[in-house]
Amino acid sequence: MGDRSIFSLIGTLVFGPIGTLFITLTEFKFSFWRLFWTYIIPVMPLLVMFDGTVSSLRVYSKEELQEILNSTKGKDKYEWKIGHGWNIYPMVKVPYLIGIPKNKIIR
Repeated sequence: MGDRSIFSLIGTLVFGPIGTLFITLTEFKFSFWRLFWTYIIPVMPLLVMFDGTVSSLRVYSKEELQEILNSTKGKDKYEWKIGHGWNIYPMVKVPYLIGIPKNKIIR
């Protein structure tokens, strides 16, 4: 998962199906149907590619997260942090929104 960038989309389109092909070979439980839908008729790699692409396009940016937060009721009861971390793919940022109750003691 990552942001809505070209790097994230390329990673999803390329590494998603390749990862599916590799993971299917390393599964401990053998299943004829898993091999059939992955290698004979490559439905699973295509589904992973489609799902990853749609998910990448739906990721909120930091600005969109701030806009959502501004329209939320009761936001003053929490301490909010908006930022981004890095994914395992180079140059792909993952936005996050964390809310911690203000009256909660963190140890």
